[in-house]
Amino acid sequence: MSGLKQLRTRIKSVQSTQKITKAMKMVAAARLKRATNAALGAKPYFDSVNKILAQISLRSDNIEDPPLIMTGNGRDLKYLLIVVTANKGLCGAFNSSIIKSAISRYRDLSEMGKEVSIICAGSKGYEQLKNHFNVEHYFAGEINHELCVEIRNYLFTEFDRRNFDICEIFYNDFKSVILQETCKKQLIPVTIKHENIDDDGEKFIYEPNMSVLLNQLLPTAILAELHYIFLQNQASEHGSRMTAMDNATNN
Repeated sequence: MSGLKQLRTRIKSVQSTQKITKAMKMVAAARLKRATNAALGAKPYFDSVNKILAQISLRSDNIEDPPLIMTGNGRDLKYLLIVVTANKGLCGAFNSSIIKSAISRYRDLSEMGKEVSIICAGSKGYEQLKNHFNVEHYFAGEINHELCVEIRNYLFTEFDRRNFDICEIFYNDFKSVILQETCKKQLIPVTIKHENIDDDGEKFIYEPNMSVLLNQLLPTAILAELHYIFLQNQASEHGSRMTAMDNATNN
């Protein structure tokens, strides 16, 4: 009888756990819908800023003293890696895939003789990296617009102080509920894509000049890119958690 009682207790325990994982899946599904809607809503603005920046950069020969944020400072000795993870777990391989990619890049750059430092956005990445790597700064709190502004300002200040030459960011790009792609993207110097961009600069007169316009536009472009990346990463987190909780429920 004692064995039957233990079995019943075990069944109740598993059923209770199943209810929790099922509820967490439903919560993740609701948050995923909001996150994907936010990412889709931000994309037109992000694309428009990049289009304007690309059109101006096509006429870079006419720009006097272009910003170093766009052209770079001519060096590639110091690298800054931004690792964007979640503040919570129970989302499968979401956090570990980003961290592994950043660690691999850190070691590759170190072997090439580069000076590498890391900043973290999201507590899970910070907890795993702080004891083994040079984590220069940690941005705590929820990922939102204010945090994006704080990170953007930090990057501009550190770049002006020549504390890094190239900045790369690591995150997960949302493809679907079951597919999130780990990405590495160069943030500074700004990478500009000219695909499907028409050089219609002759139609416009730039006042006072394109250099002043770039100095105003580049901070906005980097902020828009950070915000869009964080929205994609947030959607990926909820999608990964939804899948992980569904698997846990079935198991």
